[in-house]
Amino acid sequence: VNANYDLGDGWGVNGHLGHQKVKDYNSESDPGGYDASYTDWNVGVTKDVGFGVVGLKYSDTNAKSCGDAKATYCWGPSGTYDAAKGKAIVTFTKSF
Repeated sequence: VNANYDLGDGWGVNGHLGHQKVKDYNSESDPGGYDASYTDWNVGVTKDVGFGVVGLKYSDTNAKSCGDAKATYCWGPSGTYDAAKGKAIVTFTKSF
C-alpha cells in the first residue's frame, strides 16, 4: 500500500506499508529453517525546489536484526550491513 498527499506550495507527504512472504525458506546454516518473511514501512516528506524534488524518508522493517541468531538480512564481514535496521534516506529526483 502506498499513499502520497500534496500539501501545496511544493510540499508533499508519503507513506508505504508492505509485506514480503517467503514460503518454505531454509538456510544452509540452519537446516531447521526460520522465517525470512517481513513487513516494511516508511513515511516521508518531499519538497519541489524548482529544479528537482528533495525528499526525506524514514524506512524500517520488523525483520530480525543482525544481533539476532535467526537474522536473515545481514551481509558483509560479521553482518556489518544490517538491512533490517531502520534508516533515514535523503533523495533528489529530477525529470528530463
